[in-house]
Amino acid sequence: MGRKATYKKILEETNSKDDNALFLVVYSFNTPNPPPRFYINLRKMMEEMKIYKISRGHLTCKGTKALEAVVKLLRKFGGEYHVFKVEKYLIC
Repeated sequence: MGRKATYKKILEETNSKDDNALFLVVYSFNTPNPPPRFYINLRKMMEEMKIYKISRGHLTCKGTKALEAVVKLLRKFGGEYHVFKVEKYLIC
């Protein structure tokens, strides 16, 4: 049996309750080429949780559980990040 995928390990370790809070995550890496494994794991995580990519370096996470998973993934791959809680969502 092979190794367990990084995103699977992170999802199993995540123990926050799943709520409906909306968060904006702004992230970056200090290298010109971020680790490709980060994006592979992020994409798989997005398929299982309510995580949506806005643009490069910007995500929205619906729920504290999704936020915790993204933050753990960023820490694992050496990313820097800022988290903002969205109180009001306006569509213009």
